[in-house]
Amino acid sequence: MGEYAKFNGEEIKIGTCNMMYYLRYDQKNLVEPIPGNIDPVKDIRSIWFRAPRADEENIMPGEFEYYGFCGSKPIRIYIKEHYKNFAEETKELCLKNPGLVQLSHKETGILINANCYHGHKGENAENVHYNGFNPNTLGIVGIGFRDGEANALIGCVACREIFARFTLNDLEKVAPFGDDVINFDYVIHQMLQMEREIA
Repeated sequence: MGEYAKFNGEEIKIGTCNMMYYLRYDQKNLVEPIPGNIDPVKDIRSIWFRAPRADEENIMPGEFEYYGFCGSKPIRIYIKEHYKNFAEETKELCLKNPGLVQLSHKETGILINANCYHGHKGENAENVHYNGFNPNTLGIVGIGFRDGEANALIGCVACREIFARFTLNDLEKVAPFGDDVINFDYVIHQMLQMEREIA
């Protein structure tokens, strides 16, 4: 179900259900709630906001492109090498919460669904094999406030499955890929702001 609000006197779409695809956390006070829709201030503990990105800093509420996940392009991350326990915990989470990737062959019309373990090697159907694997398919796809603290939603860039929540403490154990450094900093800044304002 679509969620709508008013911005500059005009009705805009801000999201669907509890996913605010077209609204960042720092924009929550810029919109006026419409009765029967989510109020991004009052319902703050039950919604997820679009992940903040530097290249979207000047985009107004309701004007964002939709890229899947929680609306935005994922901010690519990897687990720092010396956090082996956290890497193992995350790997177990990936193995227990697989997504699906579709593989197709145009000439024959064959379409195959294969389990995606978010960069890790897991169990697959008969005759489905690995040709190596890449444990760096994680991305931050949204932020929200749960259980008394800010959380980042974590998804897989391969299958687009959202399967984990990382706290600020968890995010100290990860690092962004090259071009996503500034976007990662935006996420941390907004999550810190969220904890100051809500907690």
